[in-house]
Amino acid sequence: LAVAPGAANFLLVRTGAAARVREALFAHRVVVRDASSFGLPEWVRVAAPPADRRDEVAAAVVAAAAGVAAE
Repeated sequence: LAVAPGAANFLLVRTGAAARVREALFAHRVVVRDASSFGLPEWVRVAAPPADRRDEVAAAVVAAAAGVAAE
């Protein structure tokens, strides 16, 4: 996965197929924005989660992207 550098309270993460990754993450109660409307169909925007959920959200993003790539 690639993460775009930035100084905002969100990350842009290149996941491959943003719409499918968004759907997979929603099943894990992780809501991200598909960045296709920004002209970035391979990227999702992930808001900075609370500290106690960061590891969980990061693992979910990695797993969802891997699952979509394996399809």
